[in-house]
Amino acid sequence: MEQHQIRVGLVEDSSYTRIFLRSVIAIMPQFRLTLEAATAADLLDGLHRADDLPQILLLDISLPDMDGYELMRMLARRYPYIRVLVLSMHRER
Repeated sequence: MEQHQIRVGLVEDSSYTRIFLRSVIAIMPQFRLTLEAATAADLLDGLHRADDLPQILLLDISLPDMDGYELMRMLARRYPYIRVLVLSMHRER
């Protein structure tokens, strides 16, 4: 019996954090990493080119090239079916 996997995208500018999260996702058989990006521009390009869009996107709210809140608004308009989980090192809510 083939197990259904949840497609995950990862957007994180820190290579160390990205490597860590990639390894965590890799050990969980119910998840499959389908897209990885370090910037908002990389993400948008990857989504545009992807054959297998993520169902869930782990999104760093502090990216070097775009405000994470603006990126979430853009994603909600263009890809409303992708669920976003925000990653943050900030203490504010």
